[in-house]
Amino acid sequence: MLRRLFDSSALIWAFGILWCGALAVVVVLEMTTGRSIPLCMFKRITGMPCATCGSTRAVIALAQGDPLRAFMLNPLVMSLLFAVPAWLVVRWRRSRTSAEARPWSGSQRTVACIAFLALFAANWVYVLWRGN
Repeated sequence: MLRRLFDSSALIWAFGILWCGALAVVVVLEMTTGRSIPLCMFKRITGMPCATCGSTRAVIALAQGDPLRAFMLNPLVMSLLFAVPAWLVVRWRRSRTSAEARPWSGSQRTVACIAFLALFAANWVYVLWRGN
């Protein structure tokens, strides 16, 4: 039971649900007060945008029906917003229909981590260049 709680897919879902809840609170507060609520502590401290800066505005733009603007604000977060749930559904379906659904090997995890870190770094360079 405890091991299932710390399963990577359960953590991803929990993080996503918590992030969406926090985003909903911020959107409601911004709409009722008419003021922008800065969330990024990194930007408050350094004055520079973090790698995920613009993600709240991107989700709001997506909710307003402007996917291009959303993608331009933070491409990595918008890509993950669609890719992670799709990956989780595929993983869930594969585990229910096939006995071959096994965990990734160590080298596959390493390659995935390196690829994600490279995308994260490229996204941060893009966000810095845009000046989000």
